[in-house]
Amino acid sequence: MSTSDYLNEGGSIVVEPEKREVKVGDIFYTSWGYDQTNVEFYKVVRATKATVWVQQTGQTREDATYGGGDYWTTKSTGEIKGRAVYNRETGEYDIKYPPITQHRIQYGYGDPAIRINSVVNAWLWDGQPKQASTGH
Repeated sequence: MSTSDYLNEGGSIVVEPEKREVKVGDIFYTSWGYDQTNVEFYKVVRATKATVWVQQTGQTREDATYGGGDYWTTKSTGEIKGRAVYNRETGEYDIKYPPITQHRIQYGYGDPAIRINSVVNAWLWDGQPKQASTGH
C-alpha cells in the first residue's frame, strides 16, 4: 500500500490516482452558461506544484452540422492574442493583452482544475474540440 492509498470503511484498499503535474504550455478550458454554452481557454505561463498563472488564448470556431448555426465547436489556438485599443492621449493604437491571473490547482481523481472565478472552473484540456452555443 502506497502513502496515497487508504482503507475505506469496509476495510478495502482505495487507490488514489496519481496527480497529473501541470506544466507551462498546458491549456485549461471552461464550459459554462445557463441558456448558452460559453467556452474559454487559458494557457499556463508559469507553474509550481500548487499554483498556476494563466492567460486567456485565442480560439477557432467551426460551425456544427446541426442546430441551425446556434451550435459550434471550438479549439484553442494556444496563442495569446492582443487587441488594438485607441489611446486618446497619444492618438495611436496600443496593444492590450489579456491579464495573467494566478490560481491554486485543485485535484479531483488526479485531474487538475482551477477556479477562474466564483462560478467558473477550468479543467485541463485534452486537445479535443469543445461544444459551444448561443442562447435560444
